[in-house]
Amino acid sequence: MAGISPSETERLVTHAAAPGIAAAGRILSADLPTSGTQRIIQDFDPTRDKLDLGANSVHAFIVVDTPEGVAFRDPWSGREVLIAGISLGQLTVDSFVPVENDHLRQDLSGALAWEHGIQAAPHTVYARSHEIGQIDRVAFDPQTDTIYGTREQIFMVDSAEGVVIGNYTTGQALILLNAKVAELSIDNFVFHNAQAKEDCLWLQLGFTAIPESQIRSRADIPTAGTNAWPTEAGPGDPPSGEAGTTFLIDWDHSSHVVLDFDPATDRLDFNYFRPNGFTVAEAGGSVVIAIVGQNQSYTLDGVALAELDYNNIVAVEDATYQTWLALIDEARNDAPQAAIPVLSVADAQVTEGQSGAGMLMFTVSLSAAAAGVVTVDYATLNGTAQAGSDYQAALGTLTFQPGETSKMVHVAINGDTTFESDETFQLVLSSPAGAALGDGSAAGTIRNDDATPAGRPLIRVGDVTVAEGDDGEPHMMFPITLSFASDTPVSVRYLTRDDAAKAGSDYEAMSGTVTFAPGQTVAHVHVPLIGNRTVEADERFYLLLGHANGGTIVDGIGQGFITNDDAVTPPPSGSGDEVIFTVTDDWTSGFTGAMTLMPEDTLNGWTVEFDAPFAIGNIWNAEIVSHVGDHYVVRNASWNGKVAADGAVTFGFQAAPGGASTAATGFIVNGVSTGEPKPEPELPMLAVADTQVSEGDSGMAHLTFTVSLSEASTSAVTVRYATANASATAGSDYSPLSGSLTFAPGEFTKTIHVMVNGDTLVEANETLALTLSDATGATIADARATGTIRNDDVAAPVPKPVVSVSNVSVTEGDPGTGSAADGWFSTSGNQIVDSAGNPVKIAGVNWFGFESTNASPHGVWTRGYQDMMDQMKDLGFNTVRLPFSTDTLHASSAAGIDYGQNPEFQGLTPLQIMDKVVEYAGDIGLKVILDHHRSGFGAGASENGLWYDSAHPESQWIADWQMLAERYADDPTVIGADLHNEPHAGTWGGGGANDWAAAAERAGNAIGAVNDNWLIFVEGVGSYQGENYWWGGNLMGVRDRPIELDVPNKLVYSPHDYGNSVYAQPWFQGSDFAADLPAKFDEMWGYIYREGIAPVYIGEFGTRLQDPKDAPWLEALTSYMSGDFDNDGALDIPADEEGMSWTYWSWNPNSTDTGGILKDDWRTVHTDKLAYLEPIQFDFDDGVSTDATYAVFMVALSEASTEAVTVGFHTMAGSADASDFTAVSGTLTFQPGETSKLIRVPVTPETQGEPDEQFTLMLTDADGAVIGVAEGVATIVDDDKAVPIMPSLSIADARVEEGHAGQSGQLAFTVTLSAPATETVTVGYRTVDGTAVAGQDYTPTTGSLTIAAGQTTATIHVPIIGENAVETDERLTVVLTNAVGATLGDAQAIGTLVNDDAAVPPPSGGGDELVYTVTDDWTSGFTGAMTLNADDALNGWVVEFEAPFDITNIWNAEIVSHVGDHYVIRNASWNGKVAADGQVSFGFQASPGGASTTASDFVVNGEPVGGSEPLARMVALAEPADDEASLESGAGLLFDDVLTPMLSDVTTSEDGFNVEVTIHNDGDAAKGWTVEIGTPFEITEVSNAEIIARTEDGYIIGGIGESSAVGGKDDITFEIAGHGVFTASQFDLLI
Repeated sequence: MAGISPSETERLVTHAAAPGIAAAGRILSADLPTSGTQRIIQDFDPTRDKLDLGANSVHAFIVVDTPEGVAFRDPWSGREVLIAGISLGQLTVDSFVPVENDHLRQDLSGALAWEHGIQAAPHTVYARSHEIGQIDRVAFDPQTDTIYGTREQIFMVDSAEGVVIGNYTTGQALILLNAKVAELSIDNFVFHNAQAKEDCLWLQLGFTAIPESQIRSRADIPTAGTNAWPTEAGPGDPPSGEAGTTFLIDWDHSSHVVLDFDPATDRLDFNYFRPNGFTVAEAGGSVVIAIVGQNQSYTLDGVALAELDYNNIVAVEDATYQTWLALIDEARNDAPQAAIPVLSVADAQVTEGQSGAGMLMFTVSLSAAAAGVVTVDYATLNGTAQAGSDYQAALGTLTFQPGETSKMVHVAINGDTTFESDETFQLVLSSPAGAALGDGSAAGTIRNDDATPAGRPLIRVGDVTVAEGDDGEPHMMFPITLSFASDTPVSVRYLTRDDAAKAGSDYEAMSGTVTFAPGQTVAHVHVPLIGNRTVEADERFYLLLGHANGGTIVDGIGQGFITNDDAVTPPPSGSGDEVIFTVTDDWTSGFTGAMTLMPEDTLNGWTVEFDAPFAIGNIWNAEIVSHVGDHYVVRNASWNGKVAADGAVTFGFQAAPGGASTAATGFIVNGVSTGEPKPEPELPMLAVADTQVSEGDSGMAHLTFTVSLSEASTSAVTVRYATANASATAGSDYSPLSGSLTFAPGEFTKTIHVMVNGDTLVEANETLALTLSDATGATIADARATGTIRNDDVAAPVPKPVVSVSNVSVTEGDPGTGSAADGWFSTSGNQIVDSAGNPVKIAGVNWFGFESTNASPHGVWTRGYQDMMDQMKDLGFNTVRLPFSTDTLHASSAAGIDYGQNPEFQGLTPLQIMDKVVEYAGDIGLKVILDHHRSGFGAGASENGLWYDSAHPESQWIADWQMLAERYADDPTVIGADLHNEPHAGTWGGGGANDWAAAAERAGNAIGAVNDNWLIFVEGVGSYQGENYWWGGNLMGVRDRPIELDVPNKLVYSPHDYGNSVYAQPWFQGSDFAADLPAKFDEMWGYIYREGIAPVYIGEFGTRLQDPKDAPWLEALTSYMSGDFDNDGALDIPADEEGMSWTYWSWNPNSTDTGGILKDDWRTVHTDKLAYLEPIQFDFDDGVSTDATYAVFMVALSEASTEAVTVGFHTMAGSADASDFTAVSGTLTFQPGETSKLIRVPVTPETQGEPDEQFTLMLTDADGAVIGVAEGVATIVDDDKAVPIMPSLSIADARVEEGHAGQSGQLAFTVTLSAPATETVTVGYRTVDGTAVAGQDYTPTTGSLTIAAGQTTATIHVPIIGENAVETDERLTVVLTNAVGATLGDAQAIGTLVNDDAAVPPPSGGGDELVYTVTDDWTSGFTGAMTLNADDALNGWVVEFEAPFDITNIWNAEIVSHVGDHYVIRNASWNGKVAADGQVSFGFQASPGGASTTASDFVVNGEPVGGSEPLARMVALAEPADDEASLESGAGLLFDDVLTPMLSDVTTSEDGFNVEVTIHNDGDAAKGWTVEIGTPFEITEVSNAEIIARTEDGYIIGGIGESSAVGGKDDITFEIAGHGVFTASQFDLLI
């Protein structure tokens, strides 16, 4: 096997991509090898590269996953191309360029869909194929459902389970449960075009005709193959890499081959061998395969027959494959069996009969009676007897009850009067449970009882037509048939004979004898063909029959037609560009074609023109410029415009009609007819420019298109033009126009005027196209221009609704007091309480799947169960409700599990898997509620609406609950039993078998008898006294007939509730239905909680939030559950009680009605759903319910809008600040028809007595409405008793000289009480870095300070570290915390380390250096870096420069200001200190790039780079003030820590605020300062200063005039005014 290097197949190389855009990879040819059997493509990258499958057909290009990688294989010749190391599942639709062959495109798309786990659409069953022995059972409703996708050689019959659609060769079947063939029509099936028109599957299914409505056209076939580059690989796993060898069994006279055969990986390929062509025996521990009549054998050395598996055999003939299955099963059945009952099936036979249906009965036996239930699947497989014609296919499951040892399988036999040999088929057993499989297959013999027809059978040979092919070994299979089966062998000799096709050059001469065994009526003669690439006429040869023995030849001449499939060889170089057109497939009503352009010279863009009668419906690798009449103009795609001299580029298309209409003529390439030499000199280029015009209200406007020549021509130039619709329509929007332009010699430009129709209609801008074609004397460079008709009409203004927010009042409440106590839950009144009696709330999620046929929680096929449960916990859920079925508890195995991600589930029963889920829930603190969801496996409630059925009696239901209660009796993780899901057909009271209330008591008391710790959850019914409600949600009967249990304080009622999207219930249909919902809840189940009868737990509620009525319902429901019974935003329950418990439906995204918390990827969360649940969650660990205190603002529209309305909102502090509530902000969206929304703001509970406090919710930026009342005030009503007034603590600033290296000193901070305390006061303290750094400038200090009763002061000492570096004064902060016996007043103090070191003058000519580098430049933007090389040590640095670019992102520094082209940039918090001769770097991203990347006039800390004179700059720099002569000229650097800003005077009202800001200069006089103010408020006016810049976080303000100078130890003051109620916490001041 030879590998293939990328250079052999690459047709496009990688090119640079813009930032953020995936780079192009390679396009690799997937053509089959021209020699040998395999080509290998190495290093294929599924995240970047693409495959080109060319014009290959599906019949010779089958996709198959192998251990080495995915391969595309010709099953006839065995040739394949292998994508090494990549599986099919790692490919995506973007891994292929558009696939030309529609049948291949169909199969490849389906294969990718299966690999990626695509789920079927509603009411659709996808029938899969090519999976030996796979049997799928599906629910099917003939009234609504359809079947999509299947393969050839199928049959459809009735069986005991339902309709069976099976495949003859693989034993694969699809069973439509409980359906009958008579109930099905052609409307239940959907076919692809090839399945209907080529394979005629509808005939194989027994239908006589098929309407076009059931055929998906070629255009509807999903496209595997796109023009987009891949950006990620598919989700599949890489191939295993464990490959074996396939040994071909072939005719080779007198050869005896010994094979080194490994049954684990190797295969035997029997190709066209039939069972009568070989024998199999076992000798000396080796399998020996003898070829009949050839003195030939193959020996599998050391391999016994029982070691082989079905996967070791490959065969074209189904009978050969079935023979091997029987041999392997027989050998395995002889192996020793374990001492458990053994299943076997005995051979059977029956006489065929003349008509009607007989019955063949197979006996299936157990070697001994089993103690438990034994099940085994069975299915029939074809032999010489065929399902449908000779017998009716049967498949199903047998069940042996304990003690039973024998069962019968009945197979219907079709009688006839045709003579034939005895025929056989097999009954195969599989998937045993409770017993071992012994003799797993039996032969069923249908004995012929018809007389042999008089005379000898007639022998005929058929004609065959095959395309020649380019190379390899195409073949012909001539069919030879008998008119009827003979009871003795029939033979006939054959030989080939030349006609136009010649043996040796066109085909291989063949001769021999065909022998028909008794009963056989069809045989084939295989004639290999010899492919070539020569263009020639179709050719013919003959297959002649003679010398018949036992039959009479009536048609002894078979014609073999070899059709030519080669294209004309391109003419030699020098004759101009050429276009070769090939019809690749033709089905009369349409065809696919390909055109290959071979240019004489290099092309940088190409246009192909031609005349053709067909209409192109789809095109790939090119674009249609225009199609006028029969004339096409086609140009290159964006990626294939460049073609090398003598190179080639190909594009393909699908068109209609086919047949005689497939011709194309008059080819023109870039304006020059093909075959003509290129004219000299080069012709000028034509181009047409885009244009636009305003539409006008009436009359006519003109779009004026300018057509220009690249240079003047010495002869006349003509070009045709025509308009074409885009979004503008000819006739209504403009007048269509076509014609030609003529440029006289020397002319450069011409104009074309298209008349535009004016109107007064408000509409979008519209476009039309003008296309150039058929140029003479010039070539067309830009053939298409767009004309834009600009709309100039304005819609009449529509009055907008008014949006307003209301005030709200809320009681503050108290915080939670601790975690839920260990142990079991009970009830007290309407509360669920822990073992200590504290109220708790179940706040969980439903995780379904155990009740389904998988018998395992859903999603474990794609994620680990522990990973999902961790996510549940992280999202705030405290409980998981696990639905299960009765059958789940008794099943022996589960499905739908990725054991790689869930190894703990390997080999476990469903009940043991449930143990694992419960165990891990306990490990992470989740509780579990077990829910009997239904009796049998399936989805939703039990079909009969009851807790029992004929196969699952009530006694079993109760016994199962007792089993579970005992199983988990010692594990408080499982807190209770939801007795049965939605018993909607039950009655509430009244007695009888369907009395749900009585049944719930029987089950609940039975559970309590074995486990008195569990809560018992009882759901409602569907109807009570004529009042209907949701299934499980009607609990009206509780008032009249309450549930009574033997164990007290364990009963919880559990209704279900859903929104309008699940079913449009009548209570959702009113215009103000949301306001009526609390009363509906109260009527059906809410009264139980509200009146204190018992706790209520909403076991299921959920929505996709797509129906606009669902959001108001969910808001009303969650408010009601929290205890807000009238949905007015205030709780109606005591502060020490919890609202109703709940579990949301569902965790799973695959819930049809509601979707899930998770999105379809089983990982991403629907945050819009969580937003409703988070306020009502409860943390068992903290004992805190998140619904305790909320301020709920009502935002309302004055009237409903016909369009969506949005309005922004945010909270603003007032007397209540961040310690009193959690700030919220966002955007509300009112859907059409909605008039109100609620905004919940969490209020922080506390126990400290204080005055009532207020904060504000402000509306902003309304779209679709105008803002009326923009501010809503929330009043937090204090509910705590006043506490005694305690003295307050404060700490004073401190200063100390730094000292020199080796010296030590201390900062002494004095802590003072406002008054003596009567008891000891303690307070914690810690140091915090400022410009002084712990470990460098001082020793970090933490501790606790004690002030004795009666004392008022104490001192905190902070050691400082001396040094000799010249630097500015440095500061640190001491913070007081956790005061006991006093309150904190001024809790922070500044400690100043005064510099006492002298500066060393720099050497003459020295100075700092700054190096600027552009690190990457893509023209529209660039990245750069600046490195500062410090001459002396720096303790903080500022860099200034001039630059024309805009910095959009910066790292390792901060932008102080950007005014005009001037930047001021300072150090980040961690890199301000730079040693002498050291360096520091920062980087940034800016735009534009190119010529704009320059920067100049660099200044570092006030000095030009390389100089010594200080400059005046804003922000952290200053120069000596004019009036301060005492300052030396070189003392120009003023660091941040000498200026201190403070708020000195504040006045505020509802209309706005005025703030006076004072800046104190603690150093020498200086000039030039700025203050950065971080605030969300809008500043409207500044006095004695000016706004220099508006930043993302606020403003930069600097001094003007006299205020820019700050005297030494002096203050300057300026004022600001703005909108809003001022809060000091909303202002951050930074010099």
